[in-house]
Amino acid sequence: MSPLELDFDSCYRAVAARDARFDGRFYTAVTTTRIYCRPICPARTPASRNVRFYRHAASAEAAGFRPCKRCRPELSPGDPGWDVRGDLIGRALRLIDDGAADDHGVSGLASRLHITERHLHRLFVAELGVGPLAVARTKRLLLAKQLLTETALPVTDVAFASGFGSVRQFNATMRETYGFTPSELRATAGGPATRRPASPRSALLETTPRAAPPGTPAAGRTTQTSTPTDSRTTQTSTPTDSRTTQTARPLDGGDPARTATLDGDLVTRAGAAAHGRTTPSPQNGHPEGASPTALPVSSLRLRLHRRDPYDAEAVLAFLASRAIPGLEAADRFSYSRAVPGGTVTLTPQGGHIALDVAVDDTRQLARVVARCRRLLDLDADPIAIAEALGQTSLAPLVEARPGLRVPGTFDGFELAVRAVVGQQISVAGARTLLGRIVARAGRLLVPPPSMAPGPALTHLFPGPAELLQADLEGLGLTNRRVATLKELAARTTAGQLDLDGGQDPAEAVAELVDVPGIGPWTASYIALRALRDPDAWPTGDLVLTKRMAALGIPDDHIERWRPWRAYAALHLWSSS
Repeated sequence: MSPLELDFDSCYRAVAARDARFDGRFYTAVTTTRIYCRPICPARTPASRNVRFYRHAASAEAAGFRPCKRCRPELSPGDPGWDVRGDLIGRALRLIDDGAADDHGVSGLASRLHITERHLHRLFVAELGVGPLAVARTKRLLLAKQLLTETALPVTDVAFASGFGSVRQFNATMRETYGFTPSELRATAGGPATRRPASPRSALLETTPRAAPPGTPAAGRTTQTSTPTDSRTTQTSTPTDSRTTQTARPLDGGDPARTATLDGDLVTRAGAAAHGRTTPSPQNGHPEGASPTALPVSSLRLRLHRRDPYDAEAVLAFLASRAIPGLEAADRFSYSRAVPGGTVTLTPQGGHIALDVAVDDTRQLARVVARCRRLLDLDADPIAIAEALGQTSLAPLVEARPGLRVPGTFDGFELAVRAVVGQQISVAGARTLLGRIVARAGRLLVPPPSMAPGPALTHLFPGPAELLQADLEGLGLTNRRVATLKELAARTTAGQLDLDGGQDPAEAVAELVDVPGIGPWTASYIALRALRDPDAWPTGDLVLTKRMAALGIPDDHIERWRPWRAYAALHLWSSS
């Protein structure tokens, strides 16, 4: 079933069977209860005359339906159909997930896609029945619902973490859309906060930190455990030193009684800055000359749901072998990395990925969640991929590694630098060089006060502007490689290259191969991992060529693997 097609009978059969293959592809709205659900909802299947089907949660909410508390639509994996298409709507949805609409509004989103705001709105209404603003609003509401249900994060922090510009508008929007205030929704859901003593100043208290990522020295920590019988998370604090003490911190750094009260349902971060609140940039932490944000430090755990089967072992092995010293730490159990203002740790568990976040600004959370999902390729449809590749010469490999994923990246420019540095050298050699680049040009990680990252995670990956200004001499890079990296950084800084979803993949590849030192293999590899093109094929890859020859697979079979050639490449690489 494609994003363009919602056949009523097919959808209803999927709902009646609770078919997990369709989870995230559409939503079922029940006219008698005014509730919308995932196809896998355990509730009794409604009569066909009482249901409506919608492609996106925003479409259901715009029609007056509220999310189900049993199946929790906020946990749905993304629709993989948009990734296959890679068109304007698909790219726009990925940018909205990444916070582009929250950062710059719909006009900024349209500008990123090089189209007019009116044209973007027209495309969304034609495809989804609602405009991009409604989609962004639903994204914020669903993230807020997950935070209220799974964490003890104060309501004030939940409002800003989910992209709202004020607590007042957060409360009003929740009541208007869901029929509950945030506190009422949390109480009815029985989340962690409902099991702790109430505090009149809870909205101004920091949460205590969870167990630190690999390499972190012992400090104040929070242990969180998952309860398999429901979708909630329990947080318990074990103080080991004075850093675990909860301290009140006003949102604006002044009077504790004051809170942010920006009006408007969608207040961009640029608008927030105009009202006196600073916001860290996606790449480099706090803006030049700006004081740190006054929003509290937060350490919390969220569940990132996925489509099974999921080959977590292969994903972690791939990331661990390429982990850059100082930036990342990984083993066969988890993956950690430095992000602006803190750290994230991803740990595969039964049916989901546990995401542990410790950041100094909760407003980064939506972007962190979206990028972690892309990094682990959680929205892919493994059954559809296996059905397609399993009918080709790759059948034995597909059967041997069910649920194999294409690892993505946390940042498109970072992946492009990795690809350039890794040309014609071993993976281990590339790691060494990249570690030197990060140590030389990357910004030193300033962790949340309650959670020092220790020796393992020390730096952020340099952004394009930082790399452009950095002295890369003496790191073991050839002069030609340095020139390629500088040109790549210059074009990204100038906006000619957008490797985080804003640019058409074909245009991005054409721009990449125009950079001296970047050939078809490098451009295709970047498309495969950064641009999330499921049909990208690393032309001329020596390992793929040798592996196909060893298996007796002729070159013309490559065309038979469309539109999943990226996954075909991963199967061949993994089998080697």
